[in-house]
Amino acid sequence: MDKKYIMYIALAIFIILMINIFLSSDDVSEIKAVYLINSDSKKTKLINSNFIFTIQKMTIDYKEVDPCDVIDFQKGYHYVTFYIKKITTTFMMFSGIEDLSEINLENFDASDVTDMGYMFYRCRSLVEVRLSNLKANNVKKMDSMFSNCISLKGIYLSKLDLKNVETMDNIFYNCQALERFYSDQLQTKNLKTIKSMFSNCINLKYVNFDYLFETSNIVDMSNIFSGCNSLYEAQLMYFDTKNVENMDKMFYGCSKLTSINLSNFKTPKVESMEYMFYNCENLKFLDISSFDTSYAPNILNTYAYFGTIVINTNFCNMIRSQIGTTWTIKYID
Repeated sequence: MDKKYIMYIALAIFIILMINIFLSSDDVSEIKAVYLINSDSKKTKLINSNFIFTIQKMTIDYKEVDPCDVIDFQKGYHYVTFYIKKITTTFMMFSGIEDLSEINLENFDASDVTDMGYMFYRCRSLVEVRLSNLKANNVKKMDSMFSNCISLKGIYLSKLDLKNVETMDNIFYNCQALERFYSDQLQTKNLKTIKSMFSNCINLKYVNFDYLFETSNIVDMSNIFSGCNSLYEAQLMYFDTKNVENMDKMFYGCSKLTSINLSNFKTPKVESMEYMFYNCENLKFLDISSFDTSYAPNILNTYAYFGTIVINTNFCNMIRSQIGTTWTIKYID
């Protein structure tokens, strides 16, 4: 074969390889994780096995390894970087990975992902998650994403574009170590349900939702703070509740809550509010004067309340039997 012809073939192959490398590099992004191993010579699971073949490259303690290799870990912290190809789902990606301690997704390209449900479900050792600036503009589901992460203390979500997310049910359910939550420019627009969002977060003390966390399309807020028996302040001034239908047990068992301002809540479509403030025994002030009066909800129990309730005159007869003699009533027409 002519040497010149061979040279052209070799050059063409080289160009094709370079193009493939260039294209593939554009479709790969990184996830950085830290694993805490508590015993020597332990074989541990790093990622859900369904995602092994989405890993183009992986390093452990800064040394490249085959993702399919079995690694004997020594006791202590280990630093793992996954170089992940573009994917459309992260559903259960790290679910049940018991040794995962920290994870950073700030450089992960999730622009094609639509479902992040159960992504870190039951990661019991997970302490810190960084998601700030994550490309997640097509995600629709985040149900139970951090559910049962009982050690989670730090969750960094600033400037996260979640405008297409529709469901966040149970997203932080039973995150028992979580003490504070700030939405911090977390952008939502199409949310429809956030039921049990912080349910059973027994150490949650303070929550603050800013104006970018849009709630105008939400229909279900039931149990959102149910069982948060350490919660003493909830900043919900920007909540738009005009389309909410279910507010059952929203503050059920929030025994440390002394006051909450819901004067901005509009409830024209709410069908049920049962046990909304049940067992909030330290609640001293409650303003529900803006609540709609076209229904007769069971929102209060007849005991454990010693404070002031602000209501509109028409609403009074509907809840008088629940108030008993423990409340001072102020009327707003």
